[in-house]
Amino acid sequence: MISVVMPTWNGARFMDTAIASVAAQTSPAWELLIVDDGSTDDSFARAERWRDLVNRHHAAEKIRVFTSGGSNSGMAVGCNLAIREARYDIIAHLHQDDLFSPTRIESLLPFIDRYDMVFSPYEIMQHNGRVTLWNNSPRRQRSSLLSGIKDGRDLSFEAWAGRTLQRQFLSVPLGVAHRRTLFDEVGGFQPGIIAATEGLTWRRMAERGARIGFCPTVAGRYNVRSDSQARTQKPFSIPSAAIRERDPLGQNGQYLDAAWFAALARSKADKPTTGH
Repeated sequence: MISVVMPTWNGARFMDTAIASVAAQTSPAWELLIVDDGSTDDSFARAERWRDLVNRHHAAEKIRVFTSGGSNSGMAVGCNLAIREARYDIIAHLHQDDLFSPTRIESLLPFIDRYDMVFSPYEIMQHNGRVTLWNNSPRRQRSSLLSGIKDGRDLSFEAWAGRTLQRQFLSVPLGVAHRRTLFDEVGGFQPGIIAATEGLTWRRMAERGARIGFCPTVAGRYNVRSDSQARTQKPFSIPSAAIRERDPLGQNGQYLDAAWFAALARSKADKPTTGH
Protein backbone atom coordinates (compact mmCIF):
# COMPACT_ATOMS: atom_id res chain seq x y z
CA MET A 1 0.00 0.00 0.00
CA ILE A 2 1.11 3.55 -0.76
CA SER A 3 0.17 6.79 1.00
CA VAL A 4 -0.28 9.74 -1.38
CA VAL A 5 0.14 13.19 0.16
CA MET A 6 -1.41 16.35 -1.31
CA PRO A 7 -0.91 19.79 0.28
CA THR A 8 -3.45 22.39 -0.86
CA TRP A 9 -3.82 26.14 -0.70
CA ASN A 10 -6.45 27.97 -2.77
CA GLY A 11 -6.42 25.10 -5.24
CA ALA A 12 -10.12 24.94 -6.05
CA ARG A 13 -9.47 25.50 -9.77
CA PHE A 14 -7.09 22.54 -10.04
CA MET A 15 -7.59 20.01 -7.29
CA ASP A 16 -10.66 18.19 -8.64
CA THR A 17 -8.62 16.89 -11.55
CA ALA A 18 -5.68 16.01 -9.31
CA ILE A 19 -7.84 14.06 -6.85
CA ALA A 20 -9.68 12.35 -9.69
CA SER A 21 -6.35 11.11 -11.07
CA VAL A 22 -5.77 9.29 -7.77
CA ALA A 23 -9.31 7.92 -7.56
CA ALA A 24 -8.93 6.53 -11.11
CA GLN A 25 -5.79 4.48 -10.38
CA THR A 26 -5.65 1.00 -11.89
CA SER A 27 -4.52 -0.33 -8.50
CA PRO A 28 -6.52 0.24 -5.32
CA ALA A 29 -3.36 0.04 -3.17
CA TRP A 30 -3.44 3.68 -2.06
CA GLU A 31 -4.73 6.16 0.46
CA LEU A 32 -4.83 9.93 -0.15
CA LEU A 33 -4.10 12.46 2.59
CA ILE A 34 -5.08 16.06 1.78
CA VAL A 35 -3.88 18.89 4.00
CA ASP A 36 -5.44 22.31 3.48
CA ASP A 37 -3.18 25.23 4.46
CA GLY A 38 -5.80 27.83 5.37
CA SER A 39 -7.35 28.28 1.92
CA THR A 40 -9.64 31.25 1.40
CA ASP A 41 -11.51 29.56 -1.45
CA ASP A 42 -13.53 26.33 -1.17
CA SER A 43 -10.56 23.95 -1.40
CA PHE A 44 -11.29 22.38 1.98
CA ALA A 45 -14.96 21.84 1.16
CA ARG A 46 -14.04 20.26 -2.19
CA ALA A 47 -11.61 17.92 -0.46
CA GLU A 48 -14.32 16.89 1.99
CA ARG A 49 -16.78 16.20 -0.85
CA TRP A 50 -14.23 14.00 -2.59
CA ARG A 51 -13.52 12.22 0.70
CA ASP A 52 -17.19 11.43 1.25
CA LEU A 53 -17.77 10.31 -2.34
CA VAL A 54 -14.71 8.08 -2.68
CA ASN A 55 -14.91 6.57 0.80
CA ARG A 56 -18.56 5.70 0.26
CA HIS A 57 -17.75 4.12 -3.12
CA HIS A 58 -14.95 1.95 -1.68
CA ALA A 59 -16.64 1.36 1.68
CA ALA A 60 -13.26 2.21 3.16
CA GLU A 61 -11.36 5.27 4.37
CA LYS A 62 -9.39 5.92 1.19
CA ILE A 63 -9.21 9.73 1.55
CA ARG A 64 -8.58 11.68 4.74
CA VAL A 65 -8.64 15.47 5.00
CA PHE A 66 -6.75 17.67 7.48
CA THR A 67 -5.98 21.32 8.07
CA SER A 68 -2.51 22.69 8.81
CA GLY A 69 -3.78 25.26 11.28
CA GLY A 70 -1.86 27.93 9.38
CA SER A 71 -2.41 30.20 6.40
CA ASN A 72 -0.23 29.60 3.32
CA SER A 73 2.60 28.41 5.54
CA GLY A 74 4.11 26.41 2.71
CA MET A 75 3.93 22.99 1.11
CA ALA A 76 6.63 21.63 3.41
CA VAL A 77 4.32 22.11 6.40
CA GLY A 78 1.39 20.42 4.68
CA CYS A 79 3.48 17.51 3.41
CA ASN A 80 5.11 16.92 6.78
CA LEU A 81 1.72 16.86 8.49
CA ALA A 82 0.26 14.46 5.91
CA ILE A 83 3.22 12.10 6.17
CA ARG A 84 2.91 12.04 9.96
CA GLU A 85 -0.68 10.84 9.50
CA ALA A 86 0.18 8.26 6.81
CA ARG A 87 -0.74 4.66 7.52
CA TYR A 88 1.81 3.14 5.15
CA ASP A 89 5.58 3.29 4.86
CA ILE A 90 5.73 4.15 1.13
CA ILE A 91 4.97 7.80 0.34
CA ALA A 92 4.11 9.27 -3.06
CA HIS A 93 3.55 12.98 -3.74
CA LEU A 94 0.95 14.85 -5.77
CA HIS A 95 0.56 18.63 -5.77
CA GLN A 96 -2.89 20.13 -6.17
CA ASP A 97 -2.28 21.25 -9.77
CA ASP A 98 -0.51 18.11 -11.05
CA LEU A 99 -1.80 14.74 -12.25
CA PHE A 100 -1.00 11.09 -11.68
CA SER A 101 -0.81 8.75 -14.65
CA PRO A 102 -3.48 6.04 -14.27
CA THR A 103 -0.82 3.41 -13.51
CA ARG A 104 1.23 5.48 -11.05
CA ILE A 105 0.50 3.29 -8.02
CA GLU A 106 0.57 0.01 -9.95
CA SER A 107 3.94 0.86 -11.51
CA LEU A 108 5.55 1.50 -8.11
CA LEU A 109 4.48 -1.74 -6.44
CA PRO A 110 7.25 -3.96 -7.92
CA PHE A 111 9.91 -1.52 -6.65
CA ILE A 112 8.90 -0.74 -3.09
CA ASP A 113 10.40 -3.85 -1.50
CA ARG A 114 13.80 -3.38 -3.19
CA TYR A 115 14.34 0.35 -2.78
CA ASP A 116 14.02 3.16 -0.26
CA MET A 117 13.62 5.87 -2.95
CA VAL A 118 12.23 5.40 -6.45
CA PHE A 119 12.57 8.06 -9.16
CA SER A 120 10.25 8.10 -12.18
CA PRO A 121 10.04 10.23 -15.34
CA TYR A 122 7.22 12.75 -15.59
CA GLU A 123 5.75 15.07 -18.17
CA ILE A 124 6.19 18.82 -17.82
CA MET A 125 3.52 21.09 -19.30
CA GLN A 126 4.82 24.62 -19.84
CA HIS A 127 2.78 27.84 -19.81
CA ASN A 128 2.40 27.68 -23.60
CA GLY A 129 1.01 24.14 -23.55
CA ARG A 130 4.24 22.51 -24.74
CA VAL A 131 4.83 19.14 -23.08
CA THR A 132 8.30 17.74 -22.44
CA LEU A 133 9.47 14.63 -20.60
CA TRP A 134 11.76 14.77 -17.59
CA ASN A 135 13.51 11.40 -17.75
CA ASN A 136 16.59 10.55 -15.72
CA SER A 137 17.28 7.26 -17.49
CA PRO A 138 19.01 8.67 -20.64
CA ARG A 139 21.07 11.05 -18.46
CA ARG A 140 22.23 8.13 -16.36
CA GLN A 141 22.96 5.97 -19.40
CA ARG A 142 25.28 8.65 -20.78
CA SER A 143 27.37 8.42 -17.64
CA SER A 144 30.12 5.86 -17.08
CA LEU A 145 28.52 4.41 -13.94
CA LEU A 146 27.51 1.12 -15.56
CA SER A 147 27.85 -1.31 -12.69
CA GLY A 148 24.91 -3.52 -13.69
CA ILE A 149 22.21 -5.38 -11.78
CA LYS A 150 22.78 -7.08 -8.43
CA ASP A 151 20.17 -8.65 -6.16
CA GLY A 152 17.45 -7.13 -8.31
CA ARG A 153 18.80 -3.59 -7.90
CA ASP A 154 20.00 -1.32 -10.70
CA LEU A 155 23.33 -0.31 -9.21
CA SER A 156 24.24 1.94 -12.14
CA PHE A 157 21.28 4.24 -11.52
CA GLU A 158 21.76 3.99 -7.77
CA ALA A 159 25.37 5.14 -8.01
CA TRP A 160 24.59 7.88 -10.53
CA ALA A 161 21.62 9.24 -8.54
CA GLY A 162 23.54 9.16 -5.28
CA ARG A 163 26.32 11.30 -6.77
CA THR A 164 24.00 13.61 -8.67
CA LEU A 165 21.91 14.37 -5.58
CA GLN A 166 25.03 15.81 -3.93
CA ARG A 167 25.28 18.64 -6.44
CA GLN A 168 21.95 19.30 -8.14
CA PHE A 169 18.19 19.03 -7.93
CA LEU A 170 17.05 15.72 -9.42
CA SER A 171 13.26 15.61 -9.37
CA VAL A 172 10.11 17.37 -8.24
CA PRO A 173 8.09 15.39 -5.67
CA LEU A 174 5.75 14.04 -8.37
CA GLY A 175 8.61 11.86 -9.66
CA VAL A 176 9.65 10.45 -6.28
CA ALA A 177 8.34 7.77 -3.94
CA HIS A 178 10.16 6.99 -0.71
CA ARG A 179 9.95 5.31 2.66
CA ARG A 180 8.32 7.25 5.45
CA THR A 181 10.83 5.90 7.96
CA LEU A 182 13.71 7.35 5.94
CA PHE A 183 11.87 10.66 5.56
CA ASP A 184 11.43 10.84 9.33
CA GLU A 185 15.11 10.02 9.92
CA VAL A 186 16.26 13.06 7.92
CA GLY A 187 13.76 15.41 9.55
CA GLY A 188 11.26 15.70 6.70
CA PHE A 189 10.92 18.77 4.51
CA GLN A 190 12.43 21.93 5.97
CA PRO A 191 9.80 24.68 6.28
CA GLY A 192 10.84 28.17 5.20
CA ILE A 193 12.75 27.23 2.05
CA ILE A 194 10.63 27.94 -1.00
CA ALA A 195 13.16 26.88 -3.62
CA ALA A 196 13.36 23.11 -3.72
CA THR A 197 13.37 22.05 -0.09
CA GLU A 198 12.72 18.65 -1.64
CA GLY A 199 16.23 18.63 -3.11
CA LEU A 200 17.70 18.97 0.37
CA THR A 201 15.56 16.08 1.61
CA TRP A 202 16.45 13.78 -1.33
CA ARG A 203 20.12 14.57 -0.74
CA ARG A 204 19.90 13.75 2.97
CA MET A 205 18.16 10.46 2.18
CA ALA A 206 20.96 9.52 -0.20
CA GLU A 207 23.54 10.39 2.44
CA ARG A 208 21.78 7.99 4.80
CA GLY A 209 22.52 5.17 2.36
CA ALA A 210 19.09 4.95 0.74
CA ARG A 211 18.68 2.25 -1.89
CA ILE A 212 17.72 4.29 -4.97
CA GLY A 213 15.81 2.84 -7.91
CA PHE A 214 14.37 3.96 -11.24
CA CYS A 215 10.84 3.13 -12.39
CA PRO A 216 10.55 3.79 -16.15
CA THR A 217 6.77 4.36 -16.12
CA VAL A 218 5.75 8.02 -16.38
CA ALA A 219 4.53 9.20 -12.98
CA GLY A 220 2.20 11.89 -14.27
CA ARG A 221 2.13 15.49 -15.44
CA TYR A 222 3.80 18.42 -13.68
CA ASN A 223 2.11 21.67 -14.63
CA VAL A 224 4.19 24.85 -14.72
CA ARG A 225 1.91 27.73 -13.69
CA SER A 226 2.69 31.23 -12.52
CA ASP A 227 -0.07 30.84 -9.92
CA SER A 228 0.86 27.36 -8.76
CA GLN A 229 1.10 26.58 -5.05
CA ALA A 230 4.89 26.40 -5.24
CA ARG A 231 5.04 29.92 -6.67
CA THR A 232 2.56 31.59 -4.33
CA GLN A 233 4.01 30.68 -0.93
CA LYS A 234 5.03 33.38 1.47
CA PRO A 235 8.43 34.89 0.61
CA PHE A 236 11.55 33.34 2.03
CA SER A 237 12.83 35.04 5.17
CA ILE A 238 16.38 35.61 3.83
CA PRO A 239 16.73 37.80 0.72
CA SER A 240 17.46 35.88 -2.46
CA ALA A 241 20.42 38.19 -3.13
CA ALA A 242 22.10 36.85 0.01
CA ILE A 243 21.51 33.30 -1.15
CA ARG A 244 22.98 33.98 -4.59
CA GLU A 245 25.99 35.65 -2.99
CA ARG A 246 26.85 32.79 -0.65
CA ASP A 247 25.54 29.65 -2.40
CA PRO A 248 28.31 27.33 -3.67
CA LEU A 249 26.14 24.19 -3.74
CA GLY A 250 23.20 24.98 -5.96
CA GLN A 251 20.92 27.69 -7.29
CA ASN A 252 17.98 29.11 -5.33
CA GLY A 253 19.02 27.63 -2.01
CA GLN A 254 17.92 24.06 -2.65
CA TYR A 255 20.71 22.54 -0.57
CA LEU A 256 20.80 25.06 2.25
CA ASP A 257 20.10 23.92 5.79
CA ALA A 258 20.06 25.31 9.31
CA ALA A 259 23.85 25.07 9.66
CA TRP A 260 24.31 27.04 6.44
CA PHE A 261 22.01 29.82 7.65
CA ALA A 262 23.80 29.95 10.98
CA ALA A 263 27.11 30.35 9.17
CA LEU A 264 25.63 33.08 7.00
CA ALA A 265 24.36 34.95 10.06
CA ARG A 266 27.77 34.71 11.73
CA SER A 267 29.53 35.98 8.62
CA LYS A 268 27.24 39.01 8.50
CA ALA A 269 27.79 39.69 12.18
CA ASP A 270 31.56 39.54 11.69
CA LYS A 271 31.60 42.07 8.86
CA PRO A 272 33.00 45.44 10.01
CA THR A 273 30.69 48.39 9.80
CA THR A 274 31.80 51.65 8.24
CA GLY A 275 31.07 55.02 9.73
CA HIS A 276 31.03 58.51 8.29
